[in-house]
Amino acid sequence: MHDLNELAHFAAVAQHGGFTAASRATGIPKSSLSKSVSRLENRLQLKLLERSTRRFRVTDVGRDFHEHCLAMLESAEAAEAVAARATNEPAGNVRMSCPQGLLHELAEQALPGFLLRYPKVTLELHVINRRVDLIEEGIDVAMRARERIDDERSMIARPLGMSRLVLVAHPGFLERHPVTCLEDIARCPTIALQADARPAEWHFTREDGATGSVVQRPRLVSGDSAPLLEAALRGVGIALLPSHVCRRPLSSGELLEVLPEWSTPPATVHLVYTTRKGLRPSVRALVDHLVTEVSALLAESRRDDTH
Repeated sequence: MHDLNELAHFAAVAQHGGFTAASRATGIPKSSLSKSVSRLENRLQLKLLERSTRRFRVTDVGRDFHEHCLAMLESAEAAEAVAARATNEPAGNVRMSCPQGLLHELAEQALPGFLLRYPKVTLELHVINRRVDLIEEGIDVAMRARERIDDERSMIARPLGMSRLVLVAHPGFLERHPVTCLEDIARCPTIALQADARPAEWHFTREDGATGSVVQRPRLVSGDSAPLLEAALRGVGIALLPSHVCRRPLSSGELLEVLPEWSTPPATVHLVYTTRKGLRPSVRALVDHLVTEVSALLAESRRDDTH
């Protein structure tokens, strides 16, 4: 029978871009990894890696072989996870990252139920707006929103649902500043979920395929949607906010959607996690919980969008 460790060692070296980095990530001595990969190449009579003192490259056949190795490792980890769920109660520390735009009305609604269900789990939530490197920063699960899910071979992505940014304002504000077209927004005070107060360009599409954009300098910007929502509720300006954040005030009439025929490109809210060491029962439980709860919250927000 073939030595599956050789496949796992090659996958680690290919994933981390070299023997030294793979040794740091796995704890396996660099010499052991090198010997294991050499045995694998000799057995297959194929060159999977090109390596010298100055260069490291995975060959074309090595890249294809790597994909099958990852599939094998994923299946093995899934089998162990089945056994772990049957014998182990989720426990221990889990580190999760989430941007501010997804925290309110999504993560904050779903996480208390998870902690009540699994009392032996400690959750460490990192609110980070930039892209997180899970391996380098030791994050178990990251929640993200992208127009297109990133293609990361070493990561697993689980879609949760769709979200979009909507233009909203207080009814009293719209009485003082009537808006009938996109050009009117450029003349109004605005509120935006962004990093700084530099001029921003908002892009919109319409169901008939038309596109439009607005360039303006927001009066209030923040990476946290909570103060932006409060400012919109007080009539400071037109806000461009995630639909799930605005769901309740839109339903109650405290806010009105501005130019509802125009919308921003939808983003896919998803979880990203790595299977490099297998999913611990606590991490698997968190992923399964968020898939159920956050998906339901996003679906409810989408239903409200259509009413």
